[in-house]
Amino acid sequence: MANEFQIELLRSYPGADMLPIDAEDHEAVDRAVREDATGDTLFAFLWKELGNAENASAADLLMSTALDDTRAVYDALVSSSEDENPKAVLARSYPGRDVIPVDLDDHVAVDRAVREGSTGDLLFSFLWRELGDADGVAEARRMAETALDDLQAVADSVRQPSPFA
Repeated sequence: MANEFQIELLRSYPGADMLPIDAEDHEAVDRAVREDATGDTLFAFLWKELGNAENASAADLLMSTALDDTRAVYDALVSSSEDENPKAVLARSYPGRDVIPVDLDDHVAVDRAVREGSTGDLLFSFLWRELGDADGVAEARRMAETALDDLQAVADSVRQPSPFA
């Protein structure tokens, strides 16, 4: 069963209607997220994390942290040279990098940890996957900006739930 924050996610996430899920069937959404079948790793991250939020303060803290961490990476991408590897920018700028149990300079090891789900940080894993698909810093910057917009839309909704719930 989805909690109130996951329901707000389903209502507010940009492009949620394009995901291969039935938003009314919360068990099916949960299954799709567990099976990595949503096709959207940011949505999956938010579904998992908001599912653990016990109250509005916890949900707000989660959204604030995700926004701050993603903004830090975005800012680093903005100040990076165009020929830099987006994964290298993420590895050096991600605020939680010190607690990820893998050498972030070893991109093969990080790829494996992300694939295995052993980074211990779902947002980092999302950003690694997303920015790893970027064709250069300019595209990574656009991707991070889109993630910030999506996170902000959900954060606003979680902070001010729909009166039509």
